[in-house]
Amino acid sequence: MARHNEAPSQADAISVEIGTVGGSIKKVLVPVGATVAEALEAADYPANAEVRCSGEVYAGDDVLDDGDVLIVLGSSKPSGA
Repeated sequence: MARHNEAPSQADAISVEIGTVGGSIKKVLVPVGATVAEALEAADYPANAEVRCSGEVYAGDDVLDDGDVLIVLGSSKPSGA
């Protein structure tokens, strides 16, 4: 039987936390294989923001793993903030 308009299952997504030093942290679900830029956009940050993960600088095209915590550096704020 066909499945229509179903949300992706947890197996199709990973959880990533994104925030700023001293700011709030936002948890987002992104597809498996998502990049830093895609996760930033999902959390309403600019896709080209400077980001660190586990102390390493990550670029927009770096692929994320489940449970990664991204810290947005500088004065970048979520869009609409």
